[in-house]
Amino acid sequence: MFWRKIFLALISTVTSISISADASAGTETCEFILNSKWIVLKNAAIGPDKELIFRRFAICKQDNSSNIDKEKIGNNLLMLSCPMNVRKTPYFTIAMPNYAHVTTIEKDSWVPELRMHAALSPGSTFHFTAEYRKGEFYIDLDAGISGFLSQFFTAHEAIFEFGAAGERIIILQPSISTEIDPQRKRFSGFFDAVVPILLKDKGFEYTVYSNESMLAACEKHRRGR
Repeated sequence: MFWRKIFLALISTVTSISISADASAGTETCEFILNSKWIVLKNAAIGPDKELIFRRFAICKQDNSSNIDKEKIGNNLLMLSCPMNVRKTPYFTIAMPNYAHVTTIEKDSWVPELRMHAALSPGSTFHFTAEYRKGEFYIDLDAGISGFLSQFFTAHEAIFEFGAAGERIIILQPSISTEIDPQRKRFSGFFDAVVPILLKDKGFEYTVYSNESMLAACEKHRRGR
């Protein structure tokens, strides 16, 4: 397809990054690098409970490798869901890709109350109770973790730790920091360019939001406007 050719051409221009067909990764060996904007997919904008869903996509960078597994590009890692009701709390979802194994919890299990810690850099450490269901972590953005979202927006690194063994999910946002090393910066720039191509190649129509415009659209939806 046309967009696929552009995608391959783009890869060939990034000499420091190569594409491989690697094996599956554990959460400890995979750094998830996010695209820099929130995206609403027009054919999947509203969830089953009329919530408006904003998405961030991720690419998996393993250890110190400069390789990218072609199966680990463009997974929908984060979602922020805004209920169509001001009395209901927006919630944050971390959706683990199929290749990233959570080793301390059965993938298809349900854990209604899971203690989780989020260390943001720069920023604070937050302690909260999440819900785990079939590979997804749900975090209510209530008063108990006031300030989490605003600090997440400006953090170049977020480490979510959970389980008795302290398993971690590492999420990087290199585009917003000068402290991230050049290789991660290249991954981030590459991925930001790739996301629109992947979405178009899959036939998705979408709208792009900054942090500020996403929050405004979320509040508008919550008030039924």
